[in-house]
Amino acid sequence: MVTRIMLPSNTDVASRSWSMKKPLDRLKNYLRKTLDLEVEIEPWVDYQKLPLLFRNQYDFYTCELLHARILLVLPKATNENTPAIIKKHIDSIMAVGGRETVYICEGMPAHNRNRLIKHKVSFVVPGNQIYLPTFGMDLREHIRDLRKPPRRTFSPATQVVVLHAIYFGYGIADDVTPLELSKLLDYAKMTLTRAVDELEAASLVEVERQWKERRFKFPMRGKDLWEKARAFMRSPVKRTATVTELPEGTCSYLSGGSALSEYTMLAPPPHPTYAMTIGMWKNLYPGWRDEPKHIPEDEAVAVEIWHYLPLNAGRAGCVDPLSLLLSIGEPADERMEAALEQLENEVPWW
Repeated sequence: MVTRIMLPSNTDVASRSWSMKKPLDRLKNYLRKTLDLEVEIEPWVDYQKLPLLFRNQYDFYTCELLHARILLVLPKATNENTPAIIKKHIDSIMAVGGRETVYICEGMPAHNRNRLIKHKVSFVVPGNQIYLPTFGMDLREHIRDLRKPPRRTFSPATQVVVLHAIYFGYGIADDVTPLELSKLLDYAKMTLTRAVDELEAASLVEVERQWKERRFKFPMRGKDLWEKARAFMRSPVKRTATVTELPEGTCSYLSGGSALSEYTMLAPPPHPTYAMTIGMWKNLYPGWRDEPKHIPEDEAVAVEIWHYLPLNAGRAGCVDPLSLLLSIGEPADERMEAALEQLENEVPWW
């Protein structure tokens, strides 16, 4: 069956529809490829019932999908709304339209797609993913190749190398060897040799062999490197302990909600959270496991024990911003989600 885009006579609607023709074609091709469906997409003629806020930001269409009439919402330009805001917009549009509403976006980082899934927002990213919970569907384009070993997270040392490259650009302009990098970072040459192996397997570095040495460099910078490496990143937190107080002069860093409140406008939590390495922790509390664990809440201080020392790349006294993002993971509520979005947007990408 030939797919048609049906345009009403209204000039404004026609203009909007033709400007969106290529994204709509990509959407139809993707549905044809993944679901073997031919869909007929029409402009939604009742879009003027929506508030001006939505009409300025989105284009609206309707189609028959899996025997149900649904609304399609496409952002007019590069979308900068957070997943929480998109969720609110889609809910409001659905209330007016009275039918299942699907958000269509041509490009979206994987972590934002995961947040939309958490909010149960139906969406399609052509070429990447279809998530339609109403229809019980979550299809992803990138399926693991069974001939290759499954993707795993980076070791702590490898993660530090990537974060250092993001913050300071080391290894981008000039290639380096593991030995040269070991003089900059507090890791042994052998550890960094294994880190290069991990980075090469993840296609994050370019490696050139010169005699017995391997020189490597990151071909991408700042945010591009972060977006590609993030899928391999782990939370730096090994475990969390609770104490009544930290000894005066303890070398530690604000972490968790305490650090997030320093970087953003989020209110600080009632009790502080600090981060330190396992070595620092053992020096302070060598017999902690034998001490009582039940501490009154009003006296509690949380200590995150990290796999690596936070990088000196953020606000003084706080863990570095990207490690903080990784340590918090999925936000607990919309306020924290907005704060994490702000934190990521304000990272001084090298």
